[in-house]
Amino acid sequence: MKKKQTPSLWIQSSFSWFKKSWLVLLLVILGMIPLIGQSTVSGPCDCATRWEEGGHWNADATIIESGNIPDPQGIIRCGNAADTQSGVTSCVTPNPASNSCTSNCVYDSGAFEIDLSGITCFDPNNPDIDPQVEAPANGCDIMWLQLDVRPFAGTWQFQLVGGSQQYDWALYATTAPTADGTGGDCTDLELQECGSEFSSTWSTITTPDFGSPTNYYMAVWNTGADCTESLNINFKFRNGCGDAACFIQLADSGVSTSCNLFGTYDVCFDIEGANGVFTVVDNTGQAINIPEDFTLGLYPDGPFTQQVCVTYPNNIAYDVNINGVSLSNSNDPCLEQLNFAGEGLCCQIPCDDGDCNNGLETFNFDICDCVAGTPPDMNCDDNDCNTAD
Repeated sequence: MKKKQTPSLWIQSSFSWFKKSWLVLLLVILGMIPLIGQSTVSGPCDCATRWEEGGHWNADATIIESGNIPDPQGIIRCGNAADTQSGVTSCVTPNPASNSCTSNCVYDSGAFEIDLSGITCFDPNNPDIDPQVEAPANGCDIMWLQLDVRPFAGTWQFQLVGGSQQYDWALYATTAPTADGTGGDCTDLELQECGSEFSSTWSTITTPDFGSPTNYYMAVWNTGADCTESLNINFKFRNGCGDAACFIQLADSGVSTSCNLFGTYDVCFDIEGANGVFTVVDNTGQAINIPEDFTLGLYPDGPFTQQVCVTYPNNIAYDVNINGVSLSNSNDPCLEQLNFAGEGLCCQIPCDDGDCNNGLETFNFDICDCVAGTPPDMNCDDNDCNTAD
């Protein structure tokens, strides 16, 4: 005869079944969460994450870069020691190093087109070689990192480490920078540089506007056989005060000329730059006065500007080089050079030769010199050429 199941045993059996069922259902749900919650975004505004190392902007645009540095960071610090953010991926949410990514970045030319036409990319391992970098294909894995460089730096250095992975990169800067850690306007970016994979080299980059902060957006994309695979890149940055190279350029105020007494003129160049000792060279061999060597310094002390004036004889064309000699923070060579050449300045000079026998001379701008001639209201009856008789 079949033995009846007691109520307590039935309850225990049912509870055990429900436990197992809910456990299986929970495991299924947890396994589906990455698939259900995974989304993709595109373009720098939606994809860019802030570099997590470096310095911090204060409200007055000064920088904290030592001690207990608050968030957000992201300003390349001074000095040769590199700050590194490791394991950066295309994951946007919750963060670039997350193992449980709910939103990642893929390339979509409709959202933001990486157009490399009109620029020659470089191989960081051999800058003289064009590596023929091409823009990513739609759907490829891509990451965007946002970082800042302080004003008056001029140059900075970086290195990417991707192991055996294949990648290319492009560097953009916003045209409306800010000094507050927000990255400026991500909707208006200008391409600065582009390149291929690194080995163990460092690349030196020149800032687009010497006197202003720079908000950079760096894109790195997969160029492997399956470009949809997620990259894992270590970003390294250093020498954010222009410590590694000299920099010099003509300031917006440009070139000016002015007349002196006695048939000479000055041509002056308003120079700005950093970290260099420079010498002034006259290429004509006719300059009357050439200034001594000058030095441009480093952030924050400078100096970052210098006016260079060379004196030439009247109407003699100028041709001036400003050549780098060495870095201001070491004896390493500075290879920067500027050249300025132009027409001479014609300055009017007194033309009275004091000889009444041939009359007073007058100035002729066509030949930029004195010519013989007697003014109509002058004569020399009293042998005094300086009075009207």
